[in-house]
Amino acid sequence: MQDRQRDETWKQLLEELDFCRSQTRKFEESESVLRELQRVQGENTEYLRLITDNMTDIIVMLDREGKHQYMSPSFETVLGYPPEEARNRPSLDFVHPEDRQAIQETLMKSIWTLTPGRAEYRYRRADGTYLWLETIGRPLLDQEGRLVGAVLCSRDITDRKKAEAALILSEERYRNLVETINEVIYETDEKGIVTYVSPSIIGLRGYQQSDILGRHITAFVFPEDIPRLLEMYARIMSGPVPLGEYRIILKSGELLWVQASSQAIFQEGRFLGLRGTLTDIHVRKVAEEERRKLQERLIRAEKMEALGTLAGGVAHDLNNVLGGLVGYSDLLLREAGENRRLGKYADGILKSSQKAAAIINDLLTLSRRGVAVSETVNLNQAIRDYLATPHFEKLQAFHPSIVFTTELQEDLPNIKGSPLHLEKTVMNLLANAAEAGMPEGGEVVIRTECRYLDTPVRGYDEIRAMDYVALTVADKGQGMSPEDLTRIFEPFYTRKVMGRSGTGLGLTVVWGTVKDHNGYIDVVSEAGKGSTFTLFFPVTREAPADAPPSVTDGEIMGGGEAILVVDDVESQREVAATLLEKLGYRPYAVPSGEAALEYLRENRVDLLLLDMIMDNGIDGLETYKRALAIDPHQKAVIVSGFSETRKVAAAQALGAGPYVQKPYTLSRIGQAIRKELDKGR
Repeated sequence: MQDRQRDETWKQLLEELDFCRSQTRKFEESESVLRELQRVQGENTEYLRLITDNMTDIIVMLDREGKHQYMSPSFETVLGYPPEEARNRPSLDFVHPEDRQAIQETLMKSIWTLTPGRAEYRYRRADGTYLWLETIGRPLLDQEGRLVGAVLCSRDITDRKKAEAALILSEERYRNLVETINEVIYETDEKGIVTYVSPSIIGLRGYQQSDILGRHITAFVFPEDIPRLLEMYARIMSGPVPLGEYRIILKSGELLWVQASSQAIFQEGRFLGLRGTLTDIHVRKVAEEERRKLQERLIRAEKMEALGTLAGGVAHDLNNVLGGLVGYSDLLLREAGENRRLGKYADGILKSSQKAAAIINDLLTLSRRGVAVSETVNLNQAIRDYLATPHFEKLQAFHPSIVFTTELQEDLPNIKGSPLHLEKTVMNLLANAAEAGMPEGGEVVIRTECRYLDTPVRGYDEIRAMDYVALTVADKGQGMSPEDLTRIFEPFYTRKVMGRSGTGLGLTVVWGTVKDHNGYIDVVSEAGKGSTFTLFFPVTREAPADAPPSVTDGEIMGGGEAILVVDDVESQREVAATLLEKLGYRPYAVPSGEAALEYLRENRVDLLLLDMIMDNGIDGLETYKRALAIDPHQKAVIVSGFSETRKVAAAQALGAGPYVQKPYTLSRIGQAIRKELDKGR
């Protein structure tokens, strides 16, 4: 025992001796200078100054009280103090307060042992900042061996200290990273039983090591992902495999996406088990899913926009054709009088034309250019109005085994929109639900409620947080596959028999109407379990306007007022002129906006019947702007088969009157013209 202690003591002494030797060697130049200074002290002062003046290290001589007596030129160069400012001042006054005690202890030890002392400390510069000095000091003795002061040789080590601090910080960061890394390390035996799991398992939302050890690894994996996990482990036996991703079940029952990296453990060719890591990638997987859904919504929106542009163009051309059919058949029906056969034929043409116009209106809704009317509407009333129509009675007759149930919230807030389009939306949703495949009968539920969403809802559409009136139509039919769900709002995409169950535009009209009303759609459907459509419309605080009084034929007649018809389609000009003559007006017609302005410079008219979209020349909005420059009080009624709602609104903001969509009947155009002419009287 004593021999061991003696050996340890000698070992420590040898280590200290090696350290002293290394430090002494490091400052070999300084030691040499100090010895030279002692040898020549009092004999050759000029030679002493020659040596110290040319050193880059700082040489300082202190008296017995520790005050500066001599400073080499590098003292001023490095520290910024002129010699006269530092002379006779205690050296400790310049040392950082936190380092003074250590410096004093080092100097005292050096004095008592008459050996060199070494210290690192912060020293104040003349500008108030601190630098780090490494100093070797030794006692200064006179010829009789009495202590007269000390000699210090110092070197600027600020850069080194900064590097050391940076290294310490880097090491601390690395250690923190290692300690907080979210990877879980695990091992299993050859049967898949977990034999080791690292403490980082605690980071996986509630698990402890004891929850994992001794259980089969598949016990924590989401059942749908187990086949993929087992396939990955089977491939591991023959070599490295790519990283695997699967979901594990947390203690709370929630699912968490993890990424697994595993390898097989062999000993002398015998399979012992698996070793691997699990990394929490849930945030990334959720972000990827959100990005995928966003991309789907973007593609869907772009597709609907392209289809809408196409549909809008087709609707415009068809409306111009139907304008003549509706207008002339309406006139023919009025002229038929007692001729029942002629009246029957005219009525058939008119009704067929109006049905075609309704289909075109669906196309306009798809193009999102069909809702020019915006009123304060109660959605409950729109639903009740549809349920009282012959169309709903016909739907019930086709599906007698289906029960339609309403759950309408009382005191439902109002929304802004078009009663006609909202009623048609209800009609299409109920027709879609009734035909969802319930041969044994079933129930379709129509529900309304006020919802305040304080956080956005992500589903088929991303719904912003605010107050909404929600319309829900739910069925228990066959439901839809994910593929069908992504295409249900496309025009003419249907699983039903075309021509027997509608035009294929029903849900397309729903989509267009909801978007025109600044609303959102959420669809939940699963094959074999039915579908639920929920439409969200922003709440309005505006009160509904009074219903307009009914108008008789006598009230829409004119009194010889001059009306200028502006339309680029000849047949439309002829129809309009004929209807206006029938109503008692004096019509004039021109084929373009430029021609209208030329006419207005020479003639005054009571009203412009103005087409909004004209292929050649300026459009209706620009025509009306220039017409107002000729006569600031010029009145106008806007007609179009392809209403650019933005341009219609802009024209009405300038003073234009009602908007009438083509094709129009005698009664509709007559009411609009009479309303505008009578305004201000």
